[in-house]
Amino acid sequence: MLRYRLPAFFWIPFFLISSISTSVGQNIDSIYSLQQGPERTVTIGFIAWTLAKQPEKLNVLKQYVEQNGNTQEKLYLQESLASIGQASDAPLEKILASNDYFIKKFNEARDPFLIAYGYFTRAQRLEEKKNNNEALENFMYCYDALNKDPDKNFYRQGWWLHQIAGSYYKFNDFEKAIQIAKQANSHGGRFTPNDRWFELISPNLVGMSFLNNGDYDSARLWLLKTYETALLQKSVPWIGIAGGNIGNTYYLQKKYKEAISYFTAALDTCVSLQVWDNVSPFASNLADCYLHTGQINNVPALLNTAQHAAEKDGSPVNWHIYYVVAANYHKLKGNIDLAFAYDDSAQVYQQKITAAYNITRKARAEAGWVFHKNQLESELTIQKIKKEKLVLYSLIVGACLLLAIGVLYFKRQKVKLLLKHEKLENEKLKAEEELHMALTEIKDFTYHMLEKNRLIESYTVEIEKLKKENSTITEEQLASVAALRNATVLTDAEWSTFKTIFEKVHPGYLNRLKLNYPDLTPAEIRYLVFTKLNITSKEMAAMLGVSAEAVRNIRFRLKKKLNLDDSNELDRMANEV
Repeated sequence: MLRYRLPAFFWIPFFLISSISTSVGQNIDSIYSLQQGPERTVTIGFIAWTLAKQPEKLNVLKQYVEQNGNTQEKLYLQESLASIGQASDAPLEKILASNDYFIKKFNEARDPFLIAYGYFTRAQRLEEKKNNNEALENFMYCYDALNKDPDKNFYRQGWWLHQIAGSYYKFNDFEKAIQIAKQANSHGGRFTPNDRWFELISPNLVGMSFLNNGDYDSARLWLLKTYETALLQKSVPWIGIAGGNIGNTYYLQKKYKEAISYFTAALDTCVSLQVWDNVSPFASNLADCYLHTGQINNVPALLNTAQHAAEKDGSPVNWHIYYVVAANYHKLKGNIDLAFAYDDSAQVYQQKITAAYNITRKARAEAGWVFHKNQLESELTIQKIKKEKLVLYSLIVGACLLLAIGVLYFKRQKVKLLLKHEKLENEKLKAEEELHMALTEIKDFTYHMLEKNRLIESYTVEIEKLKKENSTITEEQLASVAALRNATVLTDAEWSTFKTIFEKVHPGYLNRLKLNYPDLTPAEIRYLVFTKLNITSKEMAAMLGVSAEAVRNIRFRLKKKLNLDDSNELDRMANEV
């Protein structure tokens, strides 16, 4: 799990520049020994914070910058002094009002570095107040300004980039988080609260982003960097956290023996430190490793640990992992009723996770929309200012009137094109979101149908086994299993629901199928639809409630009817309709 946040403003007083002496006179001299630019500007702010409780020396610094500093340095110092003077419990509205004032000043100075600083500070304060949507929007402005660094190195602000990447991570935008977190890592811990700490959290953020994005090999490479750094620094908490996350990369690749060694060590560390949000998933996943390697006697104690930690942490994700593993355990033990109960609980938490994901995705889209909308509004404001200037100049020089009108018309047309482009982008985003939801629906529908059949099939095997071993199994029990098997058949009503979801993902597919091949039977149409979704013959048989032989007969008739030589041609036809 990620651990990289600090309370707002915590980090500012703790930045240290090794070349700066503790003497205020030497501090001031050291400022102007640096080359003019962002480094010197930031150094002024750092010194101001170190002198926060020494008003006389702080006043000396202020006078010196007023006399010798450039516009950027004076503005940065003014903002630092305003922040120092704010009470820690000041209302958010007052803090943001001060932010707005300085962001306006920074924009007037047209300095991308100062603009990035202004938006970064605002984003951190919003994030501290749990206003993550607006925080992400302001982090976007910060990143946009950092991208305007003429040297293309983001002004070497690795800490700002790390925080921006972390905000994208919270909104499950792992691709963007990976991109920006790697940029942050490349700049090292120069302008960070603690460079040793940054060496741990920076690669960890990249690794966790890769892990959540499904690239387990890349995730392991980055998490090993955190793990090795933790060993060198003798940071026990991070040895446990990073080790457990490395175990997750092996576990998700079904490399259970490798995962067990990492999980075991990590779990001991995290339990001793009561890091419950890591204890629960590590314990559940370790229990599942033992299930897959036949060491079932080790599972109950781990499930108890996972349940205890989940109660402490309360995360729906950790509860879902626990219930899935518990259901598998009780199924193997033959406790059918308990297995069903745990499986139902797992599905309840899966629904909660899905709902939370949809809300997060919507919030991410809204933050992006507001960012692009404000960018356009800024463009409109610039155009308005230019228009007013042109009108003023036209009164002075009448000969410029026609030219001013022409320029204004051109600018308006440009804004209209930008607004039109924005509308198209929003429509595209909405369509992509609808397609994503449709894909999720059809995957969930198919998954639950197959999972339900898989459970019943395993229970049927267990009943048959018990029947051979125990003559007291009644025909009524066997009939109940048969009724459950029939419940997995894809009925007309379920097929209708399935078609509705399928059409969202592959619009017009069924109509094209009927138009191009009017002689197809309903069973043949269903076969082609399932083939399009890469559902195996065995899974088709389970969903349709028929034998595998029946599915093979349908496939044989289809090849014959369509004059196809082999099965690959049939699969290709199903995908190309």
